[in-house]
Amino acid sequence: MSDFLVIIPARFGSKGIPYKNLLSINGKNLIEHAFHSAQKTNLNLEIVVSSDSEIILNKAEEIGSIVHRRPKELSNDSSETIDAVNSVLGDLRKSPKYVIVLQPTSPFRNHIHVSEAIDLVLSRECDGVISVYREDKEILKSFIKNKDGYIQGVNDSDYPFMPRQNLPEVYRANGAIFIVKYSVIKSKNKLYGEKMLPYLMDKDSSLDINTLDDLVGIDYQLYKAE
Repeated sequence: MSDFLVIIPARFGSKGIPYKNLLSINGKNLIEHAFHSAQKTNLNLEIVVSSDSEIILNKAEEIGSIVHRRPKELSNDSSETIDAVNSVLGDLRKSPKYVIVLQPTSPFRNHIHVSEAIDLVLSRECDGVISVYREDKEILKSFIKNKDGYIQGVNDSDYPFMPRQNLPEVYRANGAIFIVKYSVIKSKNKLYGEKMLPYLMDKDSSLDINTLDDLVGIDYQLYKAE
């Protein structure tokens, strides 16, 4: 059993940007960016691209990735990443100690980020690591309306009235890196457990591409189907 298996989930369809995972940024498509962020760690990681698209799988094979043909029923808009991960693990009969999920839509995540996240997960007892960026603490001063119609603090009812400097740090997952124990995936059917460590990335490196608005100021080229 190897310690790590990298899975790059890359379905063909996308509502926000057509053929999004074949989008080219700085001369490389998103699949290549994700693959190289794992390959260039020099940790000899096993890397799998999972897709329902022969075009994507052919491009993945060209750069040296293992490929997994994802079933069409796991490739629609309602499909979750955990479904693709379980499909890879089952079909390829893999049982690593840790699964690393690298979403293709994070092109500014690089091999240093991946290496540091791996170092972090090995540094102490945990269920895994999730990459994050710092969010403004002001969000903790927000209210929600409860089922009885009264307002309460979004996280703690004291937070809206506390000085900003006394509020805890706030982190938001950026989708770039998930590292989780295989045992957690099998027992909880989730990509996270109760003891997850945050791997902090800067906001620029945390770009997650969902729409063309996310690409303002970036050198990109849309994929044109033949």
